[in-house]
Amino acid sequence: MKYWLFILIPIAFLTSCGDDESEFEPVYDVPSEFQPFVSSFFEIAESKGLVLDTNNIIIRFEQNLEVDELPVCGTSEGPLNAIEQHLILIDEQCLAWRSGELAQEILMFHELGHVFLERVHDETVFPSGDYKTIMFGGNWNILRYYTQDLSKREYYINELFNPLEPTPDWAE
Repeated sequence: MKYWLFILIPIAFLTSCGDDESEFEPVYDVPSEFQPFVSSFFEIAESKGLVLDTNNIIIRFEQNLEVDELPVCGTSEGPLNAIEQHLILIDEQCLAWRSGELAQEILMFHELGHVFLERVHDETVFPSGDYKTIMFGGNWNILRYYTQDLSKREYYINELFNPLEPTPDWAE
C-alpha cells in the first residue's frame, strides 16, 4: 500500500502544478457619468477601513432592464452571483436616473453595495415608516427620506457599509 503513495503523491503534485489558463484579469470601465459616484463610494469605503478591488468594475447604460420580467432601474453581477467581473447596468430612462444627482447616488450606491459589499436586498421598515437601508428593492423611493434631512443621508451611507449601524432616533 505504501508503494502506491510513492506513485500517487508525485502524480498529484505534477498535475496540480502548471499555468492556469483561466486566471481572472479584472477590467475597469467606468464612463464619466458614473465616475463621481464610484469615486465617492471608494473614498467612503477607504475611510471606513475597507479594502476593495477598485480595478474590477464595468458600468454601462442598458435599455429596458428587467429582472424576472419586471422593469428595473439597475442590475448588477458580482460575488453574489459567483461572477468575478463586477458589472453594473443602469437604465438611463428610469425615473431613478432622471431624478437628479441624489437619486443617482442612491441607485449607484445600491448597485455598488451588491457587487463590492455583497449586500442583498433588505425590505425592513422602521416604526417611523422610513426604510432601514438603501438596499431595499426599489431603493430610489428613499429619495424623500434622504433629502428631507441630510443627517438621514449620513445614516443611510453608514448603514450601507455597516448593516449593524445603530437605529437612529428619527426611526422610532
